[in-house]
Amino acid sequence: MKQTLYQQAMMAQLEGVDHQRFAADLTAYLNRGYVYSLPDIFVMAKTVPSDLIGNGVLESDDFFEPEESDTWYVHLMSGKLSQLFSLCPFQLEYVCFQRFGRVKMWRFQEIQRRFYHGNAKS
Repeated sequence: MKQTLYQQAMMAQLEGVDHQRFAADLTAYLNRGYVYSLPDIFVMAKTVPSDLIGNGVLESDDFFEPEESDTWYVHLMSGKLSQLFSLCPFQLEYVCFQRFGRVKMWRFQEIQRRFYHGNAKS
C-alpha cells in the first residue's frame, strides 16, 4: 500500500530521531502552531520573529503569536511546495525552512511567485 504524505513526512523526520520527539513536535504544532494534513500535502509550521532565527528558535519549543512574527517557519512538509501558499491563513514577510541542516529564508512574495505560478520545480 502506498504511504500517505503524513507517513512520508513522519518517516523523513524520524531518520536519526526518536519517535517520541516526532510525537512531541506534532503535539506542540497541533496545540500552538499550524498543521495541515491533506491527501496531497502535509505541513507543520509556526510563526516566528526573523531576528530570533539565528538564536535557536527554529529548534526550540517556543511559539510566537502572529502579531509578533514576520516569518513562517515550515518545520516539516511533504508534498508540493506550490500548495503551501493556498494553505497559509495569512501572509508574513518571510518563509523559512531547513534543508540538510542549512536555514533557507525567502521573502514570502518571491517564493510564492517562483513556486506557486509554476516557474520552478516544487
